[in-house]
Amino acid sequence: MAHPHGILITWATITEGGFQVNTEGRRFSDESKGYSEQAARVVSQPGGVAFSIFDARIADIARQFEDFRLAEGQGALVMAGSWDDMAGKLGLDAATLSTTMAAVDALKIAGARDAFGRDFAQVPRLTAPYCAVRVEGALFHTQGGLQVNAEAQVLRPDGSTIPGLYAAGGAACGVSGPEASGYLSGNGLLTAVALGGSLIGFVLPLSKAVAQAVSIPDMLVWGIAAFVVQLLAYLVCRFMVPDLSAKVGAGQMAAGVTVASVSLGAGLLNAASMSV
Repeated sequence: MAHPHGILITWATITEGGFQVNTEGRRFSDESKGYSEQAARVVSQPGGVAFSIFDARIADIARQFEDFRLAEGQGALVMAGSWDDMAGKLGLDAATLSTTMAAVDALKIAGARDAFGRDFAQVPRLTAPYCAVRVEGALFHTQGGLQVNAEAQVLRPDGSTIPGLYAAGGAACGVSGPEASGYLSGNGLLTAVALGGSLIGFVLPLSKAVAQAVSIPDMLVWGIAAFVVQLLAYLVCRFMVPDLSAKVGAGQMAAGVTVASVSLGAGLLNAASMSV
């Protein structure tokens, strides 16, 4: 994120052909591995900061994102017509920054791989005017979470459920693992999709039962019926998708959407079949 502004800077500044240097004007890693991995490397640099280097073409792409426009509006974006000028504005050694830029440009021309392992084949060259943003690493999420089944019930280590405790989204485990390289953007949303579909599928007929019930026992009967229908819908999903719980927990989109769709469809049909 932009330092000291504290605003997220889109990673498109790197994936579209940019790179990062530290306060010595030198690159220090393969930036293409991803923003989660790179954040830790930035933090390990002198002063815990770095500079994302790109050009006006990439800046135009980045302006699609509100955060980038906000950062630019607050003065985070530095522009210059030459590397010497850029070095002066960033407080970097001009000779070192120019040498770094020349090395990156040569790699792009040759379509070669650098010493860090980054492949510059078919990566566009940077052209003036050049752009830079001073950045720092930031923690936006923690990996891991509570182990859940396909109904979002939290599981004990022995596999049994904890009554009344549910988890979804970022609170539930996915497949990220302990390393930054395992992070999958939006993975935690999948369990929330599956749980949300099941809840809506249950609430639809339940709300109709509440509206039409002539007595509390009558409402309870229809509520139980709605629950049974959702249970049957889940069993149908289990039959259609082997290892359903594991697949939802592992972030497989098809499994999560199947649960949500079948649950929602069953709820709609159940609500439609109810009569006064």
